[in-house]
Amino acid sequence: MSGERARKFGGLWSLLKVEAANRRVSALHLLARVMLLATALVCGSALGTAAQTDPAKRFPHSQITADQWQIFLDEIKSRPGVQNVSRPGQPDILALAVPSENTLYFFTNGGPAHPAVVVEQVVQDGNGVSVRHTGYFAGSEQAFAKWFSTFHARDSAIREGTKSPR
Repeated sequence: MSGERARKFGGLWSLLKVEAANRRVSALHLLARVMLLATALVCGSALGTAAQTDPAKRFPHSQITADQWQIFLDEIKSRPGVQNVSRPGQPDILALAVPSENTLYFFTNGGPAHPAVVVEQVVQDGNGVSVRHTGYFAGSEQAFAKWFSTFHARDSAIREGTKSPR
């Protein structure tokens, strides 16, 4: 350990010993508690970031609860830079664009598939650029399946329209 680092560690150790004396616990015990708290904070923030990174893999199954849907909606709305890109002609669908990530379509109150969400991702792979959809529903599975199929139909039409003539 370098002299500088030893002095810093020694200073921390001295502070911990004083604090420990004031609280009647050992300095080593207090140091262990501080390290445990620091580790928990670092791991917790890393896990939270990982959970927020890919909304398409937010839940292990497509059927979720209404509470999970609401929490997911609130989390997405609170992200920095999120824009409401909803269409006026579709009042039951709240479309939120997350910068450089995805567009999420939340079926809101009044819609037959409520509560439900579809995550739309533009992905690039060996075959070029494509759109991937992942959906979650807490309402009617049948109504959700009907709504979800509209995304695939729209994407197929776009792909056909962008093919160059041979």
